[in-house]
Amino acid sequence: MNASLFFLTLALAPQLFVEDDLETPLPDIVNRVEYRIMERYPEESDAHELATLKLKLILESSTSDAEKINDLKREFPAEHPAEAEKLLDGDPANPAEWIVEAYEGDSEQQYKLGIALLEAAQEEKGLEWLQRAADAQNADALCELGLCYAAKCNVVRAIPYLKAAADLGNTAAAQTLGFAYQEQENFKEAMRYFKIASTNKDEIAECAIGEIYWQGRPGIPVNLKKAEIWFKKATSRETAETPAEDYLERVQALIKKENQLEKSDLSVPENLKKLAAFYIKEKSDFQAAEKIYLELAAQSDNFAHYELGQLYWDGRPGVAKSLEKALEHFKQADALGNPNAKYNVRNLEKLIFYHKK
Repeated sequence: MNASLFFLTLALAPQLFVEDDLETPLPDIVNRVEYRIMERYPEESDAHELATLKLKLILESSTSDAEKINDLKREFPAEHPAEAEKLLDGDPANPAEWIVEAYEGDSEQQYKLGIALLEAAQEEKGLEWLQRAADAQNADALCELGLCYAAKCNVVRAIPYLKAAADLGNTAAAQTLGFAYQEQENFKEAMRYFKIASTNKDEIAECAIGEIYWQGRPGIPVNLKKAEIWFKKATSRETAETPAEDYLERVQALIKKENQLEKSDLSVPENLKKLAAFYIKEKSDFQAAEKIYLELAAQSDNFAHYELGQLYWDGRPGVAKSLEKALEHFKQADALGNPNAKYNVRNLEKLIFYHKK
């Protein structure tokens, strides 16, 4: 609808209120309010329900008709595109077509108007227009509201907006939630939102997923091959501004090294030790290392006994802490000539003794 046709329709359609119209009876004004509520807000939206409730409370009050009319004017003020043009330092006599469309209910233009008002330092009005767009399930508006409230440190209010936006596929909201959950060390939720962002080819989210698989996190073990896949996705984007290319090279070097170690002659104890050390240092796979060291310890290898002692003393993901097991392996390492084991035997014996007291 062009601007001139809109103003013709506006002149013919019921207005919410007319300036200085003091003789309009209450029933006519109520009809105008109901029309505007229906026109402005989607029927199932929270805004529609709230406006209807406000109208009902005013009409059911024990005040006079004149007081009810004043209450209605206060709660349901008349609106006109000229108001927005004035706030944006535009020409109130000739509102832009996109502003007219915002007043007609176009959620994309309502979002645009909300942003414009925020940028013009009209925060209250800007948030109001963003909320209108959000009520119509505009993902960008939902995200912007979430970010606005997050900037005000109102996390409780921000999260529902961001989740709603992310569920509608908004990249910025999903990425923001991904990093928020990562900061809280809730890596499963972080991965969920990063993957939503990645459906829109977001290289930052893809790089973040690659990092999680590369480093490993509680509940998500190291997986170099998955890390490689996600870093490749991130580097394939034309707009890539992440360290994904560097990370990809490093992960591919680790994969190459792992393949070389696994294909080496594993009947040679030194090759097994190198593989176990790789599992610990590069993959945090303590169970795989434990298995190798147990195999070597069965062959009376003092180094393997010593490393098992360290594993059981400290406890690691997948390897339960056991001071008794640690002491036994340090004793075996000492008996087999490991120069560092004797000191650990003495310390562990004291520690176990005090624990039993």
